Amino acid sequence: MACAIEPFITIFFGEQYILSKFILISLILKFFIQGMRRPLMAFKEAAGIFYVDRFVPILESVVNLVASIILLKICGLAGIFFGTAVSSLVILLYSYPKYVYRPIFNKRLKDYYLEFIKTILYATVIIGITMGVNQLIRVSNIFAEQVLSVVVAIIIPVIIITLVSGRTEEYKYYINIIKNILFRKKGGKTMIDEEKMDKQEKQKVEKRYQKKQKKVKRKNSWNYSSNNFNIISNIIRCWNWNGCWKNIKNKF
Repeated sequence: MACAIEPFITIFFGEQYILSKFILISLILKFFIQGMRRPLMAFKEAAGIFYVDRFVPILESVVNLVASIILLKICGLAGIFFGTAVSSLVILLYSYPKYVYRPIFNKRLKDYYLEFIKTILYATVIIGITMGVNQLIRVSNIFAEQVLSVVVAIIIPVIIITLVSGRTEEYKYYINIIKNILFRKKGGKTMIDEEKMDKQEKQKVEKRYQKKQKKVKRKNSWNYSSNNFNIISNIIRCWNWNGCWKNIKNKF
């Protein structure tokens, strides 16, 4: 968005409608914070958490109105977007940690805030590097500049995310989703589906093997018990035979 928005506006609306960099940054901040709300909002709605935080939207509206009026006088048009971003922080820093993150995930609030700061810094580095590389691109043709800006906006973040988060479970999860979409085979089966089927087949084979092992153990235990029974019965027979032989000797 930060790299490709200005050439896009120039092509379709005209250069006179391009806003300042400061307003662009405020729009990016507002868009980013609202994007951070969506995952936790999905968990909140799925968990049915609507009553305990019923007063939070009212607080958010009041903060949005007051902050937008104050920042409008200080920053101009960008202040309105900054005010919306500030009001969204009420949800991200108060409501979601208290009513969603801790009850659902059973984790400390400290972990949430550390993850929040980490995400902000991570996004700031990615946006900064991407915009810096985009500023180095200078092409006379506006259409070529638009295409190059889009390419930079896609490739640079992907490279940074791959280098930093390439070994995490979240990254692997999204890569599997992409594979699932791109490498779909006939019959609607995908690579992920085949891996699941292989795992299921392995589990079935393991269950069969365990059942066989249990049967073998039962047979062995039965044979062992039968052998013990035969030994004990032979001992009893021998004991009875010795007693009978002694009685016969005593009679004669």
